[in-house]
Amino acid sequence: MSVIREAMEFFTSPFSPFARKIHLVLDHKKLTGDGLAIIDGLDTRNRERLLAKNPRVEVPALVDGDLTVVNSADIASYLEDRYPEHPVFPRDPTQRAIARAWE
Repeated sequence: MSVIREAMEFFTSPFSPFARKIHLVLDHKKLTGDGLAIIDGLDTRNRERLLAKNPRVEVPALVDGDLTVVNSADIASYLEDRYPEHPVFPRDPTQRAIARAWE
């Protein structure tokens, strides 16, 4: 099982297909337990919290320590590199490039 090294915040929304993609990556990598705060970034009560981390106030956004990663493709790639257990992309560079092109 993958273990989150530090607490992370995932700003999401049930209306975002891009955020849903990251939910799937987090689930596949078994990172949805302790250490991951899932926050509805489009809920008006969380707007200022998201604004402080992502000035574009967009979801998905992943906050890992001092780093904020936005854009679902970049978040998936970051999670793949940081948590290589349970890979979502092929290890072979050619196959990985093909998979990323489909993404």
